[in-house]
Amino acid sequence: TINNAADATYIQPGQAFFIRLLAEGSINLSANLQKSTNNAPFRSAATVWTSVKLNASNGTDKYITEVKFNEAMTKGLDESYDAGLFRANNNFALYTRLLDGNSTDICLQALPTTSDAIPVGVDHTAGGNVTFTESSFPEGYNVVLEDRQEKVFTDLRSASASYTANVAANKQGKGRFF
Repeated sequence: TINNAADATYIQPGQAFFIRLLAEGSINLSANLQKSTNNAPFRSAATVWTSVKLNASNGTDKYITEVKFNEAMTKGLDESYDAGLFRANNNFALYTRLLDGNSTDICLQALPTTSDAIPVGVDHTAGGNVTFTESSFPEGYNVVLEDRQEKVFTDLRSASASYTANVAANKQGKGRFF
Protein backbone atom coordinates (compact mmCIF):
# COMPACT_ATOMS: atom_id res chain seq x y z
CA THR A 1 0.00 0.00 0.00
CA ILE A 2 1.47 3.33 -1.04
CA ASN A 3 0.12 6.64 0.17
CA ASN A 4 1.24 9.94 1.67
CA ALA A 5 2.14 8.26 4.99
CA ALA A 6 4.84 6.25 3.22
CA ASP A 7 7.97 7.25 1.33
CA ALA A 8 7.65 7.58 -2.44
CA THR A 9 7.81 4.25 -4.23
CA TYR A 10 8.16 3.64 -7.94
CA ILE A 11 7.33 0.64 -10.08
CA GLN A 12 8.96 -0.36 -13.33
CA PRO A 13 7.08 0.16 -16.61
CA GLY A 14 4.86 -2.82 -17.29
CA GLN A 15 4.26 -3.62 -13.62
CA ALA A 16 0.78 -3.17 -12.15
CA PHE A 17 -0.98 -1.92 -9.04
CA PHE A 18 -4.50 -2.07 -7.65
CA ILE A 19 -6.93 0.77 -7.05
CA ARG A 20 -10.00 0.21 -4.89
CA LEU A 21 -13.05 2.06 -6.21
CA LEU A 22 -16.18 2.80 -4.23
CA ALA A 23 -18.32 2.56 -7.37
CA GLU A 24 -17.98 1.36 -10.96
CA GLY A 25 -16.21 3.83 -13.19
CA SER A 26 -12.97 4.75 -14.86
CA ILE A 27 -9.75 6.34 -13.62
CA ASN A 28 -7.61 8.91 -15.36
CA LEU A 29 -3.96 9.02 -14.26
CA SER A 30 -2.75 12.47 -15.21
CA ALA A 31 0.75 13.04 -16.58
CA ASN A 32 1.95 14.48 -13.26
CA LEU A 33 1.32 11.07 -11.64
CA GLN A 34 3.47 9.33 -14.27
CA LYS A 35 7.03 9.88 -13.07
CA SER A 36 10.27 8.03 -13.65
CA THR A 37 13.42 8.11 -11.57
CA ASN A 38 17.06 7.09 -11.48
CA ASN A 39 16.97 6.45 -7.71
CA ALA A 40 16.32 10.15 -7.07
CA PRO A 41 13.81 10.75 -4.27
CA PHE A 42 10.36 11.93 -5.35
CA ARG A 43 9.95 14.11 -2.27
CA SER A 44 12.43 16.69 -1.07
CA ALA A 45 12.73 14.96 2.31
CA ALA A 46 11.36 11.84 3.94
CA THR A 47 9.00 12.38 6.83
CA VAL A 48 9.68 10.12 9.82
CA TRP A 49 6.52 8.63 11.28
CA THR A 50 6.41 6.44 14.37
CA SER A 51 4.57 3.26 13.48
CA VAL A 52 3.21 0.10 15.02
CA LYS A 53 3.04 -3.06 12.88
CA LEU A 54 0.64 -5.66 14.24
CA ASN A 55 1.03 -9.14 12.78
CA ALA A 56 -1.48 -11.99 12.89
CA SER A 57 -0.96 -15.58 11.77
CA ASN A 58 -3.26 -18.59 11.71
CA GLY A 59 -0.35 -20.97 11.09
CA THR A 60 -0.82 -20.89 7.32
CA ASP A 61 -1.55 -17.26 6.44
CA LYS A 62 -0.04 -14.04 7.80
CA TYR A 63 -1.42 -10.50 7.70
CA ILE A 64 0.13 -7.22 8.84
CA THR A 65 -1.73 -4.01 9.65
CA GLU A 66 0.11 -0.79 10.39
CA VAL A 67 -0.74 2.34 12.37
CA LYS A 68 1.43 5.42 11.85
CA PHE A 69 1.42 8.48 14.10
CA ASN A 70 1.67 12.14 13.09
CA GLU A 71 0.08 15.12 14.86
CA ALA A 72 -1.33 16.46 11.56
CA MET A 73 -3.64 13.42 11.25
CA THR A 74 -7.18 12.99 12.60
CA LYS A 75 -9.10 10.11 14.20
CA GLY A 76 -11.27 9.95 11.08
CA LEU A 77 -10.48 9.22 7.46
CA ASP A 78 -7.38 11.09 6.31
CA GLU A 79 -7.58 10.87 2.53
CA SER A 80 -4.35 9.77 0.85
CA TYR A 81 -2.96 8.68 4.25
CA ASP A 82 -5.37 5.98 5.50
CA ALA A 83 -5.55 2.96 3.21
CA GLY A 84 -8.49 0.58 3.04
CA LEU A 85 -7.87 -3.16 3.08
CA PHE A 86 -7.70 -4.83 -0.32
CA ARG A 87 -8.54 -8.46 0.45
CA ALA A 88 -6.24 -10.89 -1.32
CA ASN A 89 -7.50 -13.72 0.90
CA ASN A 90 -11.19 -13.92 1.86
CA ASN A 91 -10.47 -16.61 4.45
CA PHE A 92 -8.15 -14.65 6.75
CA ALA A 93 -7.60 -10.91 7.30
CA LEU A 94 -6.27 -8.46 9.89
CA TYR A 95 -7.21 -4.78 9.88
CA THR A 96 -8.01 -1.79 12.08
CA ARG A 97 -11.00 0.53 12.16
CA LEU A 98 -10.98 4.31 12.31
CA LEU A 99 -11.56 5.85 15.75
CA ASP A 100 -14.51 7.95 14.49
CA GLY A 101 -16.67 4.83 14.01
CA ASN A 102 -16.19 4.49 10.24
CA SER A 103 -16.84 0.87 9.25
CA THR A 104 -14.12 0.61 6.57
CA ASP A 105 -11.50 -2.09 7.12
CA ILE A 106 -8.12 -0.30 7.17
CA CYS A 107 -4.70 -1.86 6.51
CA LEU A 108 -2.66 1.35 7.02
CA GLN A 109 -4.04 3.93 9.42
CA ALA A 110 -2.59 7.37 10.16
CA LEU A 111 -3.49 8.84 13.57
CA PRO A 112 -2.42 11.66 15.84
CA THR A 113 -0.56 10.45 18.92
CA THR A 114 -3.32 8.90 21.02
CA SER A 115 -3.93 6.68 24.00
CA ASP A 116 -7.30 5.59 22.56
CA ALA A 117 -7.88 1.88 22.03
CA ILE A 118 -7.66 1.21 18.29
CA PRO A 119 -10.25 -1.35 17.09
CA VAL A 120 -8.57 -4.38 15.50
CA GLY A 121 -10.54 -6.79 13.31
CA VAL A 122 -9.72 -10.40 12.51
CA ASP A 123 -11.68 -12.41 9.96
CA HIS A 124 -10.95 -16.15 10.05
CA THR A 125 -13.37 -18.25 7.99
CA ALA A 126 -12.05 -21.64 9.14
CA GLY A 127 -11.73 -20.56 12.76
CA GLY A 128 -8.97 -21.63 15.11
CA ASN A 129 -5.94 -20.12 16.75
CA VAL A 130 -4.62 -16.72 15.67
CA THR A 131 -1.27 -15.53 17.03
CA PHE A 132 -0.55 -11.79 17.32
CA THR A 133 2.91 -10.21 17.44
CA GLU A 134 4.30 -6.70 16.94
CA SER A 135 7.29 -6.09 14.68
CA SER A 136 8.29 -2.42 14.81
CA PHE A 137 8.92 -1.76 18.56
CA PRO A 138 8.51 2.03 18.58
CA GLU A 139 10.51 3.81 21.28
CA GLY A 140 8.32 5.36 23.99
CA TYR A 141 5.06 3.70 22.87
CA ASN A 142 3.11 1.05 24.73
CA VAL A 143 1.87 -1.64 22.38
CA VAL A 144 -0.78 -3.60 24.25
CA LEU A 145 -3.28 -5.95 22.61
CA GLU A 146 -6.59 -6.23 24.46
CA ASP A 147 -8.85 -9.27 24.03
CA ARG A 148 -12.16 -8.07 25.47
CA GLN A 149 -13.80 -11.48 25.15
CA GLU A 150 -11.15 -13.17 27.32
CA LYS A 151 -10.42 -10.03 29.38
CA VAL A 152 -6.68 -10.32 28.64
CA PHE A 153 -4.12 -7.55 28.05
CA THR A 154 -0.82 -8.52 26.38
CA ASP A 155 2.22 -6.24 26.16
CA LEU A 156 3.70 -6.86 22.69
CA ARG A 157 6.73 -4.56 22.97
CA SER A 158 9.37 -7.30 23.02
CA ALA A 159 10.44 -9.53 20.13
CA SER A 160 9.44 -12.67 22.04
CA ALA A 161 5.97 -11.40 23.04
CA SER A 162 2.89 -12.90 21.44
CA TYR A 163 -0.76 -13.57 22.16
CA THR A 164 -2.76 -16.50 20.80
CA ALA A 165 -6.56 -16.39 20.71
CA ASN A 166 -9.09 -18.90 19.44
CA VAL A 167 -11.39 -17.28 16.89
CA ALA A 168 -14.67 -19.05 16.07
CA ALA A 169 -15.29 -20.16 12.48
CA ASN A 170 -17.06 -17.65 10.21
CA LYS A 171 -16.70 -15.03 12.94
CA GLN A 172 -15.44 -11.56 12.20
CA GLY A 173 -13.26 -10.24 15.00
CA LYS A 174 -14.67 -6.72 15.16
CA GLY A 175 -15.27 -5.58 18.73
CA ARG A 176 -13.09 -8.23 20.37
CA PHE A 177 -9.54 -6.95 19.88
CA PHE A 178 -8.13 -3.48 20.56
